Parts: sequence; structure tokens; C-alpha cells
Amino acid sequence: MSESIQRQRFLSTVPPGFIPSLLSAVIKANKLVGQSCMAEYERTEAHDLLPDLRRAKVEGVLRNVAMEQGGKAAATSNNNGGAYHSEVRFGGAGGTVILTQSCVEDETKLPRPATFRKSLARAVTVDPQLDLFDRKPAAPLPGQYVYAIFTHGKPAGANGVPSFARIVFPDVRGRTIIDSVDLTVALHAAAMAKPVVVAEPTPKVGLKKKQRRDKDQA
Repeated sequence: MSESIQRQRFLSTVPPGFIPSLLSAVIKANKLVGQSCMAEYERTEAHDLLPDLRRAKVEGVLRNVAMEQGGKAAATSNNNGGAYHSEVRFGGAGGTVILTQSCVEDETKLPRPATFRKSLARAVTVDPQLDLFDRKPAAPLPGQYVYAIFTHGKPAGANGVPSFARIVFPDVRGRTIIDSVDLTVALHAAAMAKPVVVAEPTPKVGLKKKQRRDKDQA
């Protein structure tokens, strides 16, 4: 199966450091949220509350990492105004990529239907030169954006590592996955990475006294 234009544009437009940074930040966020939630609430309430807290934290992480990597990010209200979601954008000479995030149970499927996701997917129109009965996935026209979704599974344990992670590209109807980028290798690398410990500078106790003593003896 040939690589889709959506996948090609994503890989050529999004900075190479974005995915590793995002995965590391998501792992850290999942771990911290899990610890704080279990410490503050009873186990039963924490079980119910944790998915919402985790989602809120990852939405913010997505925006922060995108901006650190030179992208644009914003918390956007859903069409009915009932909730917010993060949209990040990376632009290049070949076009723009728009990315949202969702925690899903099955890595082979899209997130549950949502109006904003359908709107983002539908905006990638079909080339009018294509046959109406052509079964090939619609490709974005030059200058159009590519819509991608960062999907990830809930952590399997207290270490905060998602059970999987992928970049998926929905069709124009937002019903099926055209193509995807498997992030398993990058996820394992992020999970194995050790935090960098910055050594505290050695306090220079008594330095001024020593300098004064040396001056007096000179």
C-alpha cells in the first residue's frame, strides 16, 4: 500500500522533535495526574474522575509542546459550546497540518463522533478532477490543510505510559482511517528515557572569608 499524501505531508511538515517531546510530556502528565488524583480522592471517586483529569492535562500538554516546537495552538470551543478542545497547527511550504488529540480504547478505530472532528475532516475537499466513483481516499488539494488525530490509549499502570500511540488521518466523512503513523517505537523510547538530573552548584561557603584572609596576608 502506497503512502498517502496526508501521511507524507504530516511527516514533512511537523518538526521531528514534536512527537518525542509530546510522548514524553504525555507520559509525565499521566503519571502526575494519576498520583495526585489517588492521593486526594477515595479509590472509587478517583476511578471515575481520572479520565477527565487526564484529558484536561493532555490537552494543555499538546498546546504547550506544539508552541515549544514552533507551531501554533489554541483551545477551541466545540460547536455547541459545551466543551473545549486543543487544535495545534504546523505550517510549511507544502501546506498546513492541524492536529487534535483523543484517548481511545481501540488503536485501529477513530475517536467517537464529534461535530468538530467531522468539520475538520470535511474541510479537506475532494479534487474535482477525480471520478465521482473513484474509490481512492480523497487527497487534499495544494494549499489545503491535512487533519490528523493523535490517538493514545489509557496508561496500563502507574508509570503513565499509554498502552499505544498513533497519528491517524480520517477520511473526509470522519468515519474511517485513511492512513496512520505508528508511534510504538517512539513511545518505547520516551518510556525508557531517564530524566535529566541537573546537579546543584556547590555552595562556596566561606569563600569571601578566605579571599579576605589571603588579602590580609599578602
